[in-house]
Amino acid sequence: MLHRSVLLAALLLLGGCLGRVEVSQIQTRQNVAAQSTPSAKPRLWYIGVGLYDESWSENDVADLGARLVSKADGFQVVPVVFSNRTEAKQYPAASRANIDAAAAEIARQARPGDVALLYLSTHGARGLVARKETGGGVEPVGPSELREWLLPLRNVNTVVVLSACFSGSLMPALDSDNRIVVAAARYDRTSFGCQAGAEHTVFGQALLDSLDMPHESLKTMVAKVRAAVSKREQEMGIRLKSEPQVDVGAAAMPLYDAPVF
Repeated sequence: MLHRSVLLAALLLLGGCLGRVEVSQIQTRQNVAAQSTPSAKPRLWYIGVGLYDESWSENDVADLGARLVSKADGFQVVPVVFSNRTEAKQYPAASRANIDAAAAEIARQARPGDVALLYLSTHGARGLVARKETGGGVEPVGPSELREWLLPLRNVNTVVVLSACFSGSLMPALDSDNRIVVAAARYDRTSFGCQAGAEHTVFGQALLDSLDMPHESLKTMVAKVRAAVSKREQEMGIRLKSEPQVDVGAAAMPLYDAPVF
């Protein structure tokens, strides 16, 4: 999981737009200085969105953020995590308002060469994903809302990772010249590992494991994820495999090939 001080520093770097957090003034100054010190490295603005109120949804996005902080040597990683597993009270809720605020602030602060990475983990159906907070009902999130999340980032090179059943069905709506979209499953296939109590989805665990070596490219990571997911699903006896998908915009191809993760 992301260390609390790292998460707080990222929230503070995003201008306090996500609400008050409790931390000592000295620690606050140290964390903000550490995050905002000018660096030769571009920044990777990571937004992890655990959209469903299950442990696997939160763990998928929180653990990838922590892994990127420790492994993505080509970037200064600025991670923010939202989770609708709200009874744990470890992260701000994955609400529309919080996601919109984070995207807008990233767009304001992003410099040339920076990259935004939005990782969403939840349940899905064709043409939509599910949003559910603890104690609440299930709400559909369709392609129009997802496009609105991303609208402030239209001038920032962006990677979108969708971990949900049938998530490939959302890829055409999110296509953009400067965007890479990775989906856990084909438009007509389910993904696996999202049962209650699971630590990670099959796709989420494979994505974490793809960062096992320094200086990975997204192209290499996607290949590793596809192989690991296929192997795990074969072990599970699954006949119709999920077949993770990727779409790379023309202007995003250099980012896809660069060994910066």
